[in-house]
Amino acid sequence: MTTAIDLLEDIYQELREAGLVGSKAEFSEGLLVRSRSYLTSMRARDRHVSNDILMTLRASLSAEIEMRAEVHEVADRLVLRRARNRVEGFLGEYPLQVLLQERLYAARSSRPAGSPMFRQ
Repeated sequence: MTTAIDLLEDIYQELREAGLVGSKAEFSEGLLVRSRSYLTSMRARDRHVSNDILMTLRASLSAEIEMRAEVHEVADRLVLRRARNRVEGFLGEYPLQVLLQERLYAARSSRPAGSPMFRQ
């Protein structure tokens, strides 16, 4: 079974190969709205990736798809949609109650929301 960290790294790799993101730091900061070292650090420490991170990634991918709709970047949108669909499929394997609990916890935190950051 694919773990959340495996999914994040796979999506990072797909986006990097498509030229949409240049580094793990850019992916972590721009899409996951975390520190530049988040992806590398989570793998190295073998930490659990919360569903909130995956929901943030899904929202960032959706925002990027919308931004690219106006400039007719069809190939980029296809890569982004495929990544978003993988995140949605992964999240679909978890009970709704767990997702709601994690969203409630995230809503209580004081961490400011960020915006997607991609190479253009």
